[in-house]
Amino acid sequence: MVKRKWIDADFENLLKAMKKQRTKWTHDPVTKKNKVNVGSWSLDYNSIYGGYNIEEVMNESGGVNHPFGERRKKPTQFRDELKSMIRALELKKRRSS
Repeated sequence: MVKRKWIDADFENLLKAMKKQRTKWTHDPVTKKNKVNVGSWSLDYNSIYGGYNIEEVMNESGGVNHPFGERRKKPTQFRDELKSMIRALELKKRRSS
């Protein structure tokens, strides 16, 4: 059984390899508005709708896109795909150096 902490760790490794930030909402006390970094990624999980997906923030209002497709994946499949993406990026980096 795949544990959530393993997927979180793999997602952090993917963010590092892609030079992406994890989505973090902040509250501006002056304007009293919430802010988010456009282009940041979050790990979305919902067991009822089928599992995991990656979301990318597309605008300051928090609208999202799914850079790897909208279909959710079960934990084992999702972790395998994360690891494959990380390996591919590492291989590309080694070959371009």
